[in-house]
Amino acid sequence: MADKGLINVRGMNCRPELDEKFNKWYNEVHIPMLIKNKAMKRASRYKRIGDDESYPKYLAVYEFESKEGFNAYNSGPELVEALEDLEATWKEEDTESVWRVQYEVIQTWEK
Repeated sequence: MADKGLINVRGMNCRPELDEKFNKWYNEVHIPMLIKNKAMKRASRYKRIGDDESYPKYLAVYEFESKEGFNAYNSGPELVEALEDLEATWKEEDTESVWRVQYEVIQTWEK
């Protein structure tokens, strides 16, 4: 059976007054630390549209070629370093990881 792609999705919030600082750090420090891992194909960030606070304000989607690649990333030094930097840079009350979940590709369509 061929490897299936996998996405790791993380929903995040931060205190509203820290939005600019948080996004600058996430885009210029956090993602570059994570994407050094050779198993990660792509990382994308999104901002929620609308005011429904039952969903996280920010979404990060990390794409991997396979479950094995994700597992290697998940125990790799890049993630350890990035999480240590997260804890060193932000106070617990400044940010909130709402959830983190993985999905395996069933099928892909392209035009």
